[in-house]
Amino acid sequence: MRLPRTEAFRSTAFRIAGLYSVLFVASLIGLLSVIYWKSTTEFEGDLREKIGAETAALLAIHQREGLDALVRVIAQRDRHDYFYGLGRNTGERLINDLGGAPLTQGWYQVEVAQKPDDEKADTTTVKVLGTPLADAAILAVGASDEGVEDLQEIILYTSSWVVGLTAILALTGGLMIYRSSMRRVDTIARSSRDIMIGDLTLRLPLKGTGDELDRLSGSINQMLGRIEELMATMKQVTSDIAHDLRTPLGRLRQKLELAREGEATIEGCQVAFEQAISETDGILQTFDALLRIGKIDAGGAAQRFADVDLSGLVARVSESYRAVIEDNSQTITTEIEPGIKVSGDSELLTQMLVNLIENAIRHSSGAQITLRLIRNADTVYLTVADNGSGVPPEELSKILRPFYRHEQSRSSDGSGLGLALVDAIARLHRAPLQLSNNCPGLKISLIFPRFLKGEHGPVRSP
Repeated sequence: MRLPRTEAFRSTAFRIAGLYSVLFVASLIGLLSVIYWKSTTEFEGDLREKIGAETAALLAIHQREGLDALVRVIAQRDRHDYFYGLGRNTGERLINDLGGAPLTQGWYQVEVAQKPDDEKADTTTVKVLGTPLADAAILAVGASDEGVEDLQEIILYTSSWVVGLTAILALTGGLMIYRSSMRRVDTIARSSRDIMIGDLTLRLPLKGTGDELDRLSGSINQMLGRIEELMATMKQVTSDIAHDLRTPLGRLRQKLELAREGEATIEGCQVAFEQAISETDGILQTFDALLRIGKIDAGGAAQRFADVDLSGLVARVSESYRAVIEDNSQTITTEIEPGIKVSGDSELLTQMLVNLIENAIRHSSGAQITLRLIRNADTVYLTVADNGSGVPPEELSKILRPFYRHEQSRSSDGSGLGLALVDAIARLHRAPLQLSNNCPGLKISLIFPRFLKGEHGPVRSP
């Protein structure tokens, strides 16, 4: 996509390129101005020293030999380097290389013909130092600052070329940077439009330079991957809801029809109604679990995080289920290291552990259940394992999906949301969930970072 000319002028890349070009040229102009000023000042200083030295030499002659001797000496001087003026206070000029300019005391400038005897000759600017003499006269010594003017012209001429070429190069470089940036932006825009059409498998291209656009594209690609995963999960959940709720809703309708048509007694109707209510409760529990998963994924529960005594929580839950496990002809072994604390939601952590234990009870009849809570450095490991029939290796990555139930557990009670809820709670607590075969059986482990209370950036406990 090529931006219209007016939009190109408003683009950030164009403005930045233009701004840096202007700043670069302005900096160069400032540098050349300093060079111009410094060179001119130094040259004028040398000229003043030269005039001052000549004046001092002539004053010494005047002091030793008088005014007449000074006139003879000046007349014999080479007039190529200096311009002289010597006159009385009455206006009489004894030496006059400065034309009609008055002879005054101090520094001043006059315009003088380069050839004093030729009135049509080109003029030059002469810097003059006037010094009064003891015998009612004044001596003026000057020198042409033509060298200063030549130097200024050279600096100005060279600077104009340097500034012009630099401005062209800066604008060309800025335009190249702008066009390069816009090409990448256009590529990202085209890819984004293709993705918006519905192809979530596409990703933004990476140049591999690791610059800000690459980092931005990488972050967007990660976001797209997460969106694609969520969309796939949503489609799968929609399909699973339609599949798994069809059966209980069908049974509910069948029982209500039997109650309407076949049950003649009050007792029979009550039984049918109780069964219908039971089916309805199961459906409501399924939707309640879905709502809880959605709420947890939204992250709102993280605001209730506090320090949780995980050791005490695990001990209480495991003890409350011991009788249920023994009644089911199973055994439970616990290994709980005391004093372990994590940052989290106590209610959700309890629900997570309950789901893990109930999953082990339901799918490993007559088996040994092992519950371990240990820590290693700054990491806490919570493991629930059994030695039951387990899960086929190819299905381990699927059992965390909502409503997913492998073939061996289709006949058992449940909606297939228990481990999905565990996974949501684990993600909320930033505790990676690991599934593995216990050979035989299934082992589910959660790895908690041992954090104290804090929002999105907890401080590690010592």
